[in-house]
Amino acid sequence: MKRLLLIGAGEGGTSLLDVFRETENFNIIGVVDVNKSSKGIIKAESFGIPTFQNWKEAFKLLSPVDIVVEVTGDKRLLKELRETLVNYPITIIPSSVASLMFFLIDEKKKLIETVVQHNSKLDIILNSTHDGMIAIDVNHKITLWNNSAEKMSGIVSEDAIGKKIEDVMPTSKLPRVLKTKKTETNRRQTIGNGRSIITTRLPMYKGNQLIGALGVFKDITEIVNMAEEVTNLRSIQQMLEAIIQSSDDAISVVDEEGKGLLINPAYTRLTGLQEKEVIGKPASTDISEGESMHMQVLKNEKNLSRETK
Repeated sequence: MKRLLLIGAGEGGTSLLDVFRETENFNIIGVVDVNKSSKGIIKAESFGIPTFQNWKEAFKLLSPVDIVVEVTGDKRLLKELRETLVNYPITIIPSSVASLMFFLIDEKKKLIETVVQHNSKLDIILNSTHDGMIAIDVNHKITLWNNSAEKMSGIVSEDAIGKKIEDVMPTSKLPRVLKTKKTETNRRQTIGNGRSIITTRLPMYKGNQLIGALGVFKDITEIVNMAEEVTNLRSIQQMLEAIIQSSDDAISVVDEEGKGLLINPAYTRLTGLQEKEVIGKPASTDISEGESMHMQVLKNEKNLSRETK
């Protein structure tokens, strides 16, 4: 780390003081300005940096010095520095160069801030989506684990980022994508906690160079459970229909409006009516007089037996 003496603590010197303090390559060992009340002097003292009014005194007390930055713009002072320090292994940076350095460092700082803001927005987008997202690099280390991935897997990102995918999610097929370099679309998978997901996996490139693999997935556990329930209901429906169709008792079923929904063969044998004559027709279709039992049940919401009729 270079030991730096800053001469000049006006607006420019104060700005450079802030910049150099944030740079790991420099250690500001002192700040010089003839004005003890200058902004840079006050700020330096608040940071615990020694301050001086005379640069020679500072140089004497703070040696060795690697770099002297002169930001006063005083040509006579710059000449004095060069003549006095000519025999020392010291780099003297005049105000013109210092200003350029400040500009470049400030631009770098702004660029970094822009990148940070961009990454923050990207993080918000990635963590707002309902799709789980997991990414790994070419060494199988996890580089992305968004909020939805946390919720679906039950594993927080702090316990996943930087670790190998095999250690965190052994069922992941992302390593296979790294090997084959082929996109896999809408593949069903079961993750560690028993959740069913549909995932799309794809290799990631920077130019022509493979840099990792990304998996984007949806939780379909509820859909799978619903499908299983529907399958069970269909099985029950088929079983009931088989029982009704094979029964020797005449059976007819109507909807809430009294329109025919179902009859069995025994009903046809008893009444002589075919399905096309009953299904969708009023419950009174099969009676010549009186009120249909179906309509009585719908009206009274009570069971009726043959004896009741």
